Amino acid sequence: MTTIGDTSSRLRMVFTQVLGISDDVPDENISMETESAWDSMAHINLILSIEQEFRIALTPEEASEATTFDGFREIIGRKQKEGQGG
Repeated sequence: MTTIGDTSSRLRMVFTQVLGISDDVPDENISMETESAWDSMAHINLILSIEQEFRIALTPEEASEATTFDGFREIIGRKQKEGQGG
């Protein structure tokens, strides 16, 4: 079973790889509004990377609504509870 801490650290790794987020930025501060590197192309790359890392499939609605680190973490948690991913 995946823990919240494990999910957060794996998600942080994806965000770091795709957006180049520094380790000193708190998770709750990471959003489309605060990160200049998070443009529409980076958003697509985040979605694809998250789907691959967590073995989940995001719906178009989930993909468009997830505009923060915490938003993605909530969606991943919900998908894992539904039995998707790992």
